[in-house]
Amino acid sequence: MERADSVVTAGSTLLVVDIGQELAGQLGAALPDMRLLVAGGRADAVPLLRQHKPPVALLGLRGGDGRRGTASGLALLGTVLEAEPATKAVVLTEAPADRELTLAAVGLGAWEVLDPPIALESLRFVIARAAALSEL
Repeated sequence: MERADSVVTAGSTLLVVDIGQELAGQLGAALPDMRLLVAGGRADAVPLLRQHKPPVALLGLRGGDGRRGTASGLALLGTVLEAEPATKAVVLTEAPADRELTLAAVGLGAWEVLDPPIALESLRFVIARAAALSEL
Protein backbone atom coordinates (compact mmCIF):
# COMPACT_ATOMS: atom_id res chain seq x y z
CA MET A 1 0.00 0.00 0.00
CA GLU A 2 1.34 3.44 -0.92
CA ARG A 3 1.69 6.18 1.67
CA ALA A 4 -0.83 9.00 1.31
CA ASP A 5 1.84 11.69 1.05
CA SER A 6 3.57 9.97 -1.87
CA VAL A 7 0.35 9.64 -3.84
CA VAL A 8 -1.27 13.06 -3.59
CA THR A 9 1.58 15.54 -3.71
CA ALA A 10 2.54 15.07 -7.35
CA GLY A 11 1.01 17.90 -9.33
CA SER A 12 -0.99 19.32 -6.43
CA THR A 13 -0.99 23.03 -5.72
CA LEU A 14 -0.49 24.52 -2.27
CA LEU A 15 -1.20 28.16 -1.45
CA VAL A 16 1.15 29.34 1.30
CA VAL A 17 0.30 32.61 3.04
CA ASP A 18 2.15 34.52 5.73
CA ILE A 19 4.29 31.69 7.09
CA GLY A 20 7.70 33.33 6.75
CA GLN A 21 10.42 32.91 4.17
CA GLU A 22 12.36 30.25 6.08
CA LEU A 23 9.45 27.83 6.41
CA ALA A 24 8.31 28.54 2.84
CA GLY A 25 11.78 27.59 1.63
CA GLN A 26 11.77 24.42 3.71
CA LEU A 27 8.38 23.48 2.31
CA GLY A 28 9.67 23.93 -1.22
CA ALA A 29 12.45 21.46 -0.47
CA ALA A 30 10.19 19.03 1.43
CA LEU A 31 7.45 19.04 -1.22
CA PRO A 32 9.35 19.09 -4.52
CA ASP A 33 6.44 17.64 -6.52
CA MET A 34 3.96 20.24 -5.29
CA ARG A 35 3.43 23.59 -6.92
CA LEU A 36 3.80 26.23 -4.19
CA LEU A 37 2.07 29.58 -4.56
CA VAL A 38 3.58 31.91 -1.96
CA ALA A 39 1.78 35.05 -0.80
CA GLY A 40 2.85 37.54 1.84
CA GLY A 41 -0.69 38.37 2.93
CA ARG A 42 -4.36 38.57 2.02
CA ALA A 43 -3.91 41.09 -0.80
CA ASP A 44 -1.51 38.72 -2.57
CA ALA A 45 -3.37 35.53 -1.63
CA VAL A 46 -6.86 36.27 -2.92
CA PRO A 47 -5.93 36.65 -6.63
CA LEU A 48 -3.80 33.48 -6.45
CA LEU A 49 -6.61 31.63 -4.75
CA ARG A 50 -9.20 32.65 -7.33
CA GLN A 51 -6.92 31.97 -10.29
CA HIS A 52 -5.44 28.62 -9.24
CA LYS A 53 -8.11 27.20 -6.89
CA PRO A 54 -5.60 25.23 -4.81
CA PRO A 55 -6.95 22.23 -2.92
CA VAL A 56 -4.95 23.23 0.19
CA ALA A 57 -3.98 26.55 1.72
CA LEU A 58 -1.38 26.84 4.49
CA LEU A 59 -1.99 29.99 6.53
CA GLY A 60 0.20 31.55 9.20
CA LEU A 61 -1.70 32.90 12.20
CA ARG A 62 -0.18 34.89 15.03
CA GLY A 63 -1.50 34.57 18.56
CA GLY A 64 -0.39 35.51 22.03
CA ASP A 65 0.50 39.21 22.25
CA GLY A 66 -0.04 39.76 18.51
CA ARG A 67 -3.85 40.06 18.63
CA ARG A 68 -3.88 42.48 15.70
CA GLY A 69 -2.12 39.77 13.69
CA THR A 70 -4.66 37.25 14.98
CA ALA A 71 -7.60 39.29 13.70
CA SER A 72 -5.90 39.71 10.34
CA GLY A 73 -5.10 35.98 10.14
CA LEU A 74 -8.64 34.98 11.04
CA ALA A 75 -9.94 37.42 8.43
CA LEU A 76 -7.64 35.78 5.89
CA LEU A 77 -8.97 32.34 6.85
CA GLY A 78 -12.53 33.58 6.39
CA THR A 79 -11.67 35.14 3.04
CA VAL A 80 -10.00 31.95 1.78
CA LEU A 81 -12.93 29.76 2.73
CA GLU A 82 -15.48 32.23 1.37
CA ALA A 83 -13.68 32.53 -1.97
CA GLU A 84 -12.98 28.80 -2.34
CA PRO A 85 -15.06 26.71 0.10
CA ALA A 86 -13.55 23.45 -1.17
CA THR A 87 -10.03 24.53 -0.17
CA LYS A 88 -8.73 22.76 2.93
CA ALA A 89 -7.22 25.46 5.16
CA VAL A 90 -4.34 24.32 7.36
CA VAL A 91 -3.50 26.96 9.97
CA LEU A 92 -0.09 27.32 11.61
CA THR A 93 -0.13 29.21 14.88
CA GLU A 94 2.85 31.13 16.16
CA ALA A 95 2.24 30.41 19.85
CA PRO A 96 1.93 26.90 21.23
CA ALA A 97 -1.36 25.79 22.77
CA ASP A 98 -3.34 28.98 22.11
CA ARG A 99 -6.74 27.40 22.77
CA GLU A 100 -8.72 30.57 22.02
CA LEU A 101 -7.05 30.97 18.65
CA THR A 102 -7.46 27.30 17.79
CA LEU A 103 -11.17 27.37 18.61
CA ALA A 104 -11.67 30.56 16.59
CA ALA A 105 -9.90 29.06 13.56
CA VAL A 106 -11.84 25.79 13.73
CA GLY A 107 -15.05 27.75 14.22
CA LEU A 108 -14.36 29.59 10.97
CA GLY A 109 -13.76 26.32 9.14
CA ALA A 110 -10.03 25.56 9.41
CA TRP A 111 -9.44 21.97 8.41
CA GLU A 112 -6.43 21.60 10.72
CA VAL A 113 -4.64 23.83 13.24
CA LEU A 114 -1.01 23.11 14.11
CA ASP A 115 0.95 24.63 16.98
CA PRO A 116 4.74 24.97 17.18
CA PRO A 117 7.06 23.29 17.20
CA ILE A 118 6.01 21.86 13.86
CA ALA A 119 7.97 18.94 12.47
CA LEU A 120 8.34 19.33 8.72
CA GLU A 121 7.49 15.66 8.12
CA SER A 122 4.26 16.04 10.12
CA LEU A 123 3.35 19.16 8.19
CA ARG A 124 4.03 17.37 4.94
CA PHE A 125 1.73 14.54 5.97
CA VAL A 126 -1.08 16.92 6.98
CA ILE A 127 -0.82 18.78 3.66
CA ALA A 128 -0.86 15.53 1.71
CA ARG A 129 -3.86 14.23 3.67
CA ALA A 130 -5.75 17.49 3.06
CA ALA A 131 -4.95 17.32 -0.66
CA ALA A 132 -6.15 13.71 -0.82
CA LEU A 133 -9.44 14.58 0.85
CA SER A 134 -10.01 17.52 -1.45
CA GLU A 135 -9.82 15.14 -4.41
CA LEU A 136 -12.65 12.94 -3.10
